[in-house]
Amino acid sequence: MVLSFERLKEKWKLGAVSESRLHEVAVGVELTEEGIGYASVLLKEGQLQLESCGFNHVTHQAERIKLLSEIVKNEGLLGNKCNLVLHPSFYKLLLVEAPDVSAERLISLIPEKVQDLIPWSIAETVTDIFYLPEDAYRGRKKMVYVAATLKLTVMKAISMISMVGLVPNIVDIQELVIRNALLIEDRFHAIKEESHAILRLKEKESVLLLMHGKQIYLTRRIMVSLSDLASDREGFLERLVNEIQRSLDYYDSQLGKGAVTRLAILPTSVDMEAGTEYLDSKLAAKVVELNVYDLLALERPIELQERGVCLPAIGAAVRGFVDNDTES
Repeated sequence: MVLSFERLKEKWKLGAVSESRLHEVAVGVELTEEGIGYASVLLKEGQLQLESCGFNHVTHQAERIKLLSEIVKNEGLLGNKCNLVLHPSFYKLLLVEAPDVSAERLISLIPEKVQDLIPWSIAETVTDIFYLPEDAYRGRKKMVYVAATLKLTVMKAISMISMVGLVPNIVDIQELVIRNALLIEDRFHAIKEESHAILRLKEKESVLLLMHGKQIYLTRRIMVSLSDLASDREGFLERLVNEIQRSLDYYDSQLGKGAVTRLAILPTSVDMEAGTEYLDSKLAAKVVELNVYDLLALERPIELQERGVCLPAIGAAVRGFVDNDTES
């Protein structure tokens, strides 16, 4: 899913909002069940600068609006465009085979194709797609990822963004903003045309992207969480190795893009240095930590506990500053 606000206005006949001022600052906001994350990024003399970021544990809409309004005002962000990213708990991401029809026709057919795979009625659901590359699955079949979420969820989020003085721009999903972390690295070191993976470890579940160059070929949510690390470190690492290896084997055998050569672990709220070394010793792929914060100019040091929770909002904010080939 990458739903532009212009497309949403067309789909649902939404009213216009005030035009964004011509700022170079981009804003990203993540909506989760536990709270909201935010980030503002400035492109200055070719360098991405993280102006501000944070995560606040607020669940009620009125409290979120009040808090975000204060942040927008205090950080001088009024009138800037905002890219919103939904937490995975708010949407379903489905891999489906696409019929041989035009892109426009496919978009109209998708709701019927996934109606038995989602927990909501089609009437209350909005969907969008992004294609897998044509050579995925050795070119045997044409596959697309379908992101589906409740219209009400998106409408409430857009309303919140508008009410705090930001201009809604894009509704994004976790998998695509995680990919943007790799594209930040690409600004410094060109991404090689080879297979690699990105892992984001989270408190409840984790996500793994399998890619070739800049293109996503496979995404997996894996039921290994950081909350297990403190209570059962050895078991956590063993389960993580097994889940990753299963995904790497599937990618190598089914996608036809060769073995994954590098696994990049994104920043988390805990020190993963020892865990990275363990994974590197167990997997054929080279395992590294991809610290996005080392690639950004920082207004202030980012504390360890902030690094994981701020990442989606940062990924959303840098959209437009980095290449985005998967946009539908």
